[in-house]
Amino acid sequence: MAKRKKKDNLWWKDPESFDLWHKELIERSTTAVESYEKYLLDELNYLELAKIMKDLRSILPISEKDNE
Repeated sequence: MAKRKKKDNLWWKDPESFDLWHKELIERSTTAVESYEKYLLDELNYLELAKIMKDLRSILPISEKDNE
C-alpha cells in the first residue's frame, strides 16, 4: 500500500489579509481553469495540470481532516 505524502496545508489558517488572499484565489483559479482548457486540448499534460490544481488547493479553506 502506498504511503500518503505529508501535506503542506493540513489545516486551514485564516489569511492575514483577506483582500490579498482573495486576489490570489482569483489568480490561481483563473490559472487552473485556463490550464484545464489546455489539458482538454492536449496542450498540457496531466502532471502539469495536477501541479496547478495542488497549488490552487493549497489556499482553499479546507483541511485534510475534512477529506477523511
